[in-house]
Amino acid sequence: MNRTILLAVVVLLGAAVTSIMGCREARLKARLAAAEQNVAALSDSVRYERNKAGEIEAVRRTLAADKNQLKTLNASLHAELVKERGKVKTITRTVITVERDTVEVPGVTTRFDSVASATFAIHDVLEAGERHLEGQTDIWPDSSKTTLTRDELSLTVVAGIREKDGHREMFARTGYPGVTLNVEGAEIDPQLTKPRRKPWGVGPSFTVGVDPNDKDFRVRYLVGVSLTRSVLRF
Repeated sequence: MNRTILLAVVVLLGAAVTSIMGCREARLKARLAAAEQNVAALSDSVRYERNKAGEIEAVRRTLAADKNQLKTLNASLHAELVKERGKVKTITRTVITVERDTVEVPGVTTRFDSVASATFAIHDVLEAGERHLEGQTDIWPDSSKTTLTRDELSLTVVAGIREKDGHREMFARTGYPGVTLNVEGAEIDPQLTKPRRKPWGVGPSFTVGVDPNDKDFRVRYLVGVSLTRSVLRF
């Protein structure tokens, strides 16, 4: 019996060592993948590519870091992250620049004794956004003043994160004319920095129990292979 117990202990110790080594290897691989992703992201800049529909997208590889690492890798994104409550998984920042060609603005001019007033309005309604500009210009013999009574610009921006060429990158696009997008982003504690634990596992098992049908209540030992499923993860 002692030999059986000793054998079981040796088997369990071997399984435990194998499991620990496997976890360490998985964590090492995850950290290496995160490091490679960050190197690619830091050496990348905003690129403009066309998607399958021919639309131009602003593309840039994302960082993979926790909150402390992000402070070193990208201070501006970290500054935005600390403003948020709860567990943030992804944070992005998009700078929108609108540059339109010269536009002729129709208006109505009204003349008085000492001043001429002209009202104007622009209403662009497109699928990707709207622009509404209204105002009035007053002109005196020696000066003028323009007052904007309405100044609205709304844009539709589509953004996301994808995996391409072995790296994760974010993209953003809009169909509004004259718009340039500049993007950057980070995944906070993404999956590639944490090894995924498999819910099912197979390994050796050692069971000790008492047979209720045995009048002497002798202790029974069982050594075998078991299939287990993890319900709670820590």
